[in-house]
Amino acid sequence: AHKPILEEQAEMVAQARALLPDIPVFFGMEWNGPGGRHVNVIFPPSAREARHALEFVREHDQRVNEREPDIQAALGMLRSLPSAERPVVFFNHPSAQVGFEHAHLDLFMEAGGRDVFVGSEALHGHQAWPTACAIDPYAYPASKVGGLCDYVYAKGRPFALLAHSDFHVHKQDTRPDYPLGLFNHTLVGVPEGARGAAAVLDGLRAGRTCAAQEFWFTLQQFSVGTAT
Repeated sequence: AHKPILEEQAEMVAQARALLPDIPVFFGMEWNGPGGRHVNVIFPPSAREARHALEFVREHDQRVNEREPDIQAALGMLRSLPSAERPVVFFNHPSAQVGFEHAHLDLFMEAGGRDVFVGSEALHGHQAWPTACAIDPYAYPASKVGGLCDYVYAKGRPFALLAHSDFHVHKQDTRPDYPLGLFNHTLVGVPEGARGAAAVLDGLRAGRTCAAQEFWFTLQQFSVGTAT
């Protein structure tokens, strides 16, 4: 959110949608949230998605305005948007060193509700594959037994597990990164025959996800309830 690319990417997203009309392409950002921790904010496609993102970071991003963000105010701003333009929010790489704690989960669940705060990265996806491969997934804060996700599930609410590759173009010359979209995968379950961005966001909000790291297995199909 604090890099100039945020204002340029609206044009890039528009070009991607023109080239790939059958594939959902989302406008999103990595929010520098409480304590500088990273949170992904993904907006539904709309004519105002970029405006919403820029207004949000100017008010609530720690690296942009150099203030500790207020979680209630920040997520309240997102929840105040029209329902069709309301984003989803999930924790990004909640590492043990500077990661999220149970207290953060309580604050985000209260402020974001089920329609905005939807999940957490289950496996580490930070820069460069050697870093991620060296991390024990069974000890990772989100996915370990009794970890962040178990804490949310114990409260009886859906919660999406995600895995993605934190891809930084500007670091390629000094440190090789993931091939874009290749290393980590998040599969989202949608009803049979459903397509488009709205179905993906509904699946995230319902916690119908499966996270796969590298190529330890090839997941052809998975089902949760009636969603495949």
